[in-house]
Formats: sequence, C-alpha cells, structure tokens
Amino acid sequence: MSQWNCSGGSCGYIVYTPATAPVTKQSQLNIKPSQLPAQTLACVGGMCPKWTTTLSDVSDFVGSPSTSKQDIGWDPSTGTPTISGHAIDWSSSTLNPNQQSHYYNLYTADNLSAMACTANGGSAGAAYCSNLITSPASGSTTYYTWQSGGQWDSYAYLTSPSGNSPTFDPPINLSYTVPALPGNTASYVGSTISFQSPQPGNLWVPGHCIDSSGAQAACNSSNQWVSDVNIPFAQDATGTVNKTNSDGSATSTSYYVKWLQRGVYFTTLPIAQCSGLDLSAASGLTLPGTSLIDPAVAQQPVPSQSVFQSKPSVVNGAAQ
Repeated sequence: MSQWNCSGGSCGYIVYTPATAPVTKQSQLNIKPSQLPAQTLACVGGMCPKWTTTLSDVSDFVGSPSTSKQDIGWDPSTGTPTISGHAIDWSSSTLNPNQQSHYYNLYTADNLSAMACTANGGSAGAAYCSNLITSPASGSTTYYTWQSGGQWDSYAYLTSPSGNSPTFDPPINLSYTVPALPGNTASYVGSTISFQSPQPGNLWVPGHCIDSSGAQAACNSSNQWVSDVNIPFAQDATGTVNKTNSDGSATSTSYYVKWLQRGVYFTTLPIAQCSGLDLSAASGLTLPGTSLIDPAVAQQPVPSQSVFQSKPSVVNGAAQ
C-alpha cells in the first residue's frame, strides 16, 4: 500500500508494509437493551444531556480535549441511559416537537483511561481527548452511541404473551443436478445449481419472465414468470433435491419434489384464426381417469417425515 505525499517542497510515495501500515477497524452494531449490563458510562467531547426539572442538552462537555464529563447510567430493563434515574428519552412530542434526533457518544471506564490526554503527550490540564477513542491512530476500540427522538430511533421486536421472542428458521439450502429434459434451459443442463426453499411448498429456482409472444421480457403484471429448470414429479432419481449445508457442502438428506402449480403457455393468435373453431366438438370428450396414471409415479415411496412436513414455528403471526 502506498500514499502520495508532499512535504518540504518535494513529493513522492510513502510505501507501507503490513507491519507499518496504520490500520483502523471501524464497525457498527445495534444491540438489544439486555446485551449491555447495568453500569456507569460517560458523555464527553460533545453535546451531552442534562436533567434538572426536565431533560435538556448542554454544551458543557463540547470539545477535545474536554476537562469534564457527564456520568450516565444504563438501565438494561428499559434499554435507556439515565441521569439520576431519569431516562434520556427524547420521544415526547412536548419535549421534542420537531422529533429531532439527539445523538451522544457514551464511554466506559476503560475508555476514559485510554483517552487521557496526559498519556499521549498532552498537557496535565486537558483531561479527555475523545478522538483517541473515536479515531484511534491504530487498532480498534469499542464505545457506545445513543440516539433518541428521531423517527427511526427505536428498536422493535416480537414477543409472545410469555415475553419470549419467536425464532424464524432460515430458508433451506438445496442443490439439484439439471438433466437434459424438455423445458430445462440448455445452459443449465449438466450443471448442479443451488437454490432455496423458504417455506414448505415453495422452491426458489432460477427463471425469467416472458410476454404473450413467448419472448423474454421484463417482469410486470402483464408478463408471466417461467422457471429455467423444471424438476420432474418424483418419477425417478432426478425428481429429488438434496439438502446442503450453509457453506454449500452436500448432505445425505434428499427430498421429493411435488408440483403444486403447473401450466402450459401458448402464444397469442390473431382472432381471425379462431373463426373456424367448432366448440361443440368438446362435448364428446372425456376427462382422463385414474387408469391413465403412470404406475412408476404412483408407486414412488414417500418419506414418512421430512422438514417440509414439520409443524411451523409461526402461524398467522403467532408463535406455536
């Protein structure tokens, strides 16, 4: 890695090796209220909240370095920081009529020790250099931020009457080796594709949309989705899909595929070509009966139990 630099009237590249490159790791994560234990945090280096008879913001702690801090408590049961037991909550329309977001950096006791300016060549009177934590020269540090009052400054999750959050199963990862059968797109034949089953009775297989003439077109309300791969109806070994691990590796579990919706699409013909049709001829036709079922299909064994037959965790929004 190199950096273009000009200094003392000359310019050139500064070349960094992995051992000398200044690397700073930055990440952001929203956490549940209960994930942060009850403790004392500190607001420093910016606008901080204050409580007298009501909640307000003060600039007493703005600047780096700042010679003072505001102690903030954390209540994991309500998920809010507090001052003397009062929640730092700007969601009230009376207190915050324009619903402006109020933002604070909150530091732990370890952060306060690490941001001491005297530990980094600063003057004795400069207590806290917050940039040592928010923008460290190397390595990484962890501190907390709190926002309140804005439209999106909230954390919402589902709970049952007993207070438990429901669990949602991720889609099942599947694989299928595409055979040379009618209806399969040629580019997929012979390849093993990976796709997902988000819920019982559905497979997310690759496909595209066609218009009334059968040509590929953009997907909209006027066009029809068709699959690039059509898995047979459990008529032989190619009628199964295999479950895979999250990393794509194969497992020994396989599932039969059953068509729930199938159609044949015909291109639109000019109305003049329908003038000679005799609809009365249809009265003499008979529907196919059970004797026409392919016995090879009818005799396929069906698994006694599979993940597709298990009871769902959530029905109509209610945990089971």
